[in-house]
Amino acid sequence: KKKQALPLPSAMTTTMGRSAVVCAAAAVGGFVLGRYLFPKTKTGDDDDEEDVGSLSSSSSPFSVSMLARKNIRELEPYRCARDDYEEGVLLDANENAMGPALKPLSKELKGLHRYPDPYQREVKELVAEFRGVSHENVFVGVGSDEAIDLLFRVFCEPRVHDVVIMPPTYGMYKVSAAANDVAVRKAPLEGETFDVDVEAVLATVSMTRTRLVFVTSPGNPTARCVSRDRLVTLLEKLPKTCLLVVDEAYVDFSDVPSMAPLVNQYPRLVVLHTLSKAFGLAGARVGTAIAHPNAVALMNNLKAPYNMNSLTSAVAKTALADRSVLHHTVAALTAEKAALKKKPRRPRRLRRQSLSLRRQLPPRQVQRPPQRQAPLHDPRRQRRRRTLPRRPAPLRRMPQGHRRHQGRKRTTHRQASPIRTRHPPPSIITEEWRSSSSTTTVIVRSFFFSPG
Repeated sequence: KKKQALPLPSAMTTTMGRSAVVCAAAAVGGFVLGRYLFPKTKTGDDDDEEDVGSLSSSSSPFSVSMLARKNIRELEPYRCARDDYEEGVLLDANENAMGPALKPLSKELKGLHRYPDPYQREVKELVAEFRGVSHENVFVGVGSDEAIDLLFRVFCEPRVHDVVIMPPTYGMYKVSAAANDVAVRKAPLEGETFDVDVEAVLATVSMTRTRLVFVTSPGNPTARCVSRDRLVTLLEKLPKTCLLVVDEAYVDFSDVPSMAPLVNQYPRLVVLHTLSKAFGLAGARVGTAIAHPNAVALMNNLKAPYNMNSLTSAVAKTALADRSVLHHTVAALTAEKAALKKKPRRPRRLRRQSLSLRRQLPPRQVQRPPQRQAPLHDPRRQRRRRTLPRRPAPLRRMPQGHRRHQGRKRTTHRQASPIRTRHPPPSIITEEWRSSSSTTTVIVRSFFFSPG
């Protein structure tokens, strides 16, 4: 027989029902109050998941600005005084209308009392013509180091994202990463050719955290030129949340074409150049970044208002306008590089001179290596001197009362090897007599003993 449950009193049932209702109401109220007082904050991983999800969906078009940090996308750029007016009576920037305190003034120095163009439009036009792109694809900065630092600040979230480098490479990548609190991943190069190993790079890249992959072509310091096909293959296989940055500081010395014309076809491609190498303007500090117009706009919003001064801009425009000196310099350095690859050989004229000198010298002096000269106090030096023929020194007369040879037991005054002697004791008195019939001086010593 089954046991029947005992019926509970009606008062207890009512109490249990009220308790359950109170607990449920408290749970709902606590949940609503917690969401109101402590709203949920999105982490970097959540942002990455949203970016990956939005980029993977085919409905939303891709834009490189989607990879930028949220605060950078919402950043309102600094409004410069030269954004509106560049000519006329300019009183909107608190400039000195009397001109610079310099004398005499050249054409470049006359405008130093005015702020420069914040976007360097003339320089961008010349760079775009030289690299085969539009001026909207060009960013001009203080060397390529400024462009590298801006790429970290625009696309990398501190302590969330990371970058990939391929050592040995340019050391500024690690410095900028450390300054912006971004981790660095290292991918190895191919062992014998120092070329980019696409599979090793893809194995190093994180699908959600890696934002930048740096490639130097030609390599620094490997001098390896990466082909355009290999770079395009790497760019197509990288995740859509990752940018490929190709540093072409030495591309003007290479026969491999630049990747700059492909920036509009591949929005995740950034190409860096500098005027410090082939142009020889390292002291002017001029660098460029060629990228998609959306990426260039983000970098312009974040840069300093007047990052390039007027003098540097004038020098850059002069070098880019007339590139004949650039071509001459590149041709000369390339010829020297080709000469270094050949087997080093002495010129024929120098070989003939060395042979004629060997015929003139005695065989012993040619074959015997130079000997180290012995010091003056070395007794071997005295023996070596005695073996050589020596002319006899002439006799000389000693003057009356001369005290140079005191204490020497010597009857002749012929010069010999210098021998240092001590002074005689005070109890010895030396007297000298010189005979009129002979040239020999006789030294007589008398010993006087004191009473003590």
